[in-house]
Amino acid sequence: MTRSGTVCFFLGLLGSLAGCQSISKENLASATPQNEPRPASSPEIHSYKGTPKEAAEVCLHTAEVMDQGGKAEEAIPLYEKARQNGGNKQQISRRLAYLYEQQGDFKHALEEYKQLAQRSPRDADLLNDIGYCCYNQQDWAEAEKYLRQALAVNAEHARAWVNLGMTLAKAGRTTESLEAFTHVVTPAQAQCNLAFILTTQGKLDDAKAAYRQALDIEPELSVARIALAKFEKAAAGPSAPAAAASATVPSAAQRPLPLAAPRSERAPAEMLEGLTPVEVPLP
Repeated sequence: MTRSGTVCFFLGLLGSLAGCQSISKENLASATPQNEPRPASSPEIHSYKGTPKEAAEVCLHTAEVMDQGGKAEEAIPLYEKARQNGGNKQQISRRLAYLYEQQGDFKHALEEYKQLAQRSPRDADLLNDIGYCCYNQQDWAEAEKYLRQALAVNAEHARAWVNLGMTLAKAGRTTESLEAFTHVVTPAQAQCNLAFILTTQGKLDDAKAAYRQALDIEPELSVARIALAKFEKAAAGPSAPAAAASATVPSAAQRPLPLAAPRSERAPAEMLEGLTPVEVPLP
């Protein structure tokens, strides 16, 4: 993936380049009929008597409105109906895959993604998205497989390199993880990215060692300095007044993360809050 300018990287790059590169809501807008005065309501759609093509246009237009309004649950069945009535299958399937993934329905997301891959086996963005979907299911082997396929198609795909680095770090393959990260960022920033993943896994001693390694390479790297300062602050414990206050009103850092998060994925919140992004130029 070739991009110009700069990209904002959280702890090196994870917040900006990790993840999917799915078709956006705006990309679907070109399929929206321009003469539709308003989205149809659900009863209107179910009782619509027009041709299948017209029904597809009405469903698609209404799905896009729901989608843009953040109503994914309402948008999904409308996209499905638009596709059934002959709407653009490639565009709609790409959007459905993304929405299913955002809803946590990884089974249906992967079904959509893999059907798309059968039609477009050399789409690096799509292969990256499949890999990231597998990553979100903690299926490191499948994630690595698809991310490497994406990179075989486009060796400059920065997002795939980042996702691969994250995947390998989660799998405990730190040397390979650092190698993947350094395709996009400096070795010191790669150490910060590795440290961030280790922090999310609760491997705090290893994370601190990685941040210190980053500072050995780039002594002025602010991301590593901020992170280590937070570790030191957490190790020192709260002051007496702060401890007394926290006994009655838990701070955001002390509140438990959602129970759905596996224990290995729970990051100490105080380690992750307030860290400022670093701007890294991309070619």
